[in-house]
Amino acid sequence: MMNGFITKPLIIISLAAAMTGCKLSVLVSSGGAVQSGSGSMNCSGPDYCEFEITDPNFSEVFTAVARPGYEFEKWQRGSGFYCGDSTDPVCSINIDGGSLGDAIVAGFGNGHIMPVFKNVGIDTDADGVRNELDDDDDNDGTLDGDDRCPLDAEDQCANGTPSMPFVLSLGTPNPLLREKIYNYYSYGAKENEKLIIHAELDEPMNDTEKARCGASPGSGTTASTYDTQIHVYDDALSRIGGICGENLVFSFSEAGDYIIQFDYPTNAPGNAYVASILGSSAISDPTGEIGTPSVPANLEPGVEHPISANTFYNYFQYQAGTNERIILQAILDTPLSGQQKARCSANPGYDTQIRVYDANMDLVGLVCGETLDFTFPETGTYIFQFSYAAQSAGYFVAAIVD
Repeated sequence: MMNGFITKPLIIISLAAAMTGCKLSVLVSSGGAVQSGSGSMNCSGPDYCEFEITDPNFSEVFTAVARPGYEFEKWQRGSGFYCGDSTDPVCSINIDGGSLGDAIVAGFGNGHIMPVFKNVGIDTDADGVRNELDDDDDNDGTLDGDDRCPLDAEDQCANGTPSMPFVLSLGTPNPLLREKIYNYYSYGAKENEKLIIHAELDEPMNDTEKARCGASPGSGTTASTYDTQIHVYDDALSRIGGICGENLVFSFSEAGDYIIQFDYPTNAPGNAYVASILGSSAISDPTGEIGTPSVPANLEPGVEHPISANTFYNYFQYQAGTNERIILQAILDTPLSGQQKARCSANPGYDTQIRVYDANMDLVGLVCGETLDFTFPETGTYIFQFSYAAQSAGYFVAAIVD
């Protein structure tokens, strides 16, 4: 037992042949933390922690610790990542002492460790069934899809109606119910502020629903004819924008109070994830969780980057030069079917795609499919998003073409 955690057999990584730098970076998502045996290299997510290695006798043990609602799955694999693909939460890194250790430290490049935490949900009513599997999270006898306060047995919560909307949260998920009358959220926006919204539904939209949205997108003041959409209203409840689908990027032309409504009568319950962008703040002033629209993760060519089933966590940034060319390949746990590929050919906006944004989150390119070949028009930072809804789990690899 060490630091309150059971020590399993350690995974020993010999750095004598593998590492080529003098720093070790620890990348941690919001799902937990990494604790070091010495206590001097702890890193609590979401964060990127970098430690300099100067001791030729360096030896450290790292333990991945999940937060409530998450569990440790494995260590991230890829070029420069250590303990990759191991499912043991304990990772040990050792450098032998003496002249060999001096040589390693002198030429030691950047190495990385990154625990992968899986969101498994929280058991609100302590009945032994996690919320994601429990049809009645608060055990009040009303199924979650019909419960206006699914996490509160006493129903002591704002009711989410047009006259008493919830306050839209940027830091925590916003619950969605089947009854759209309870899915109204208020938001005070700044001029030219962008909201990036993703509806993570218990029953994700199927191919037929996506195709219907392509035919009736529901943008601008006119709503879609289909009940799978997000609405944006002004303070007089006049519709000013929205989208048929699960993802919306909306720019407010002027400051003011607005109402967001979610309409998924057969796909809910679920949660809405929201991020705010003002200008290039995602790059210049990142705030939030790594991999989200407001804090894109770094894209490294040649590295296998995980793609989350929750598309809100599939944002990556890359600093590019003018006319530089990049090819991205998504390898999905469930590859796109022949029918989906045919729909991509007929409608590039069909929601199985890779999107490219500039630093201000303005769309500059996209492809419907699993492969993107993109040439950057000018020098700058670009943001990539991978949006495959229920199929999103998997990984992608990027290559720069000379």
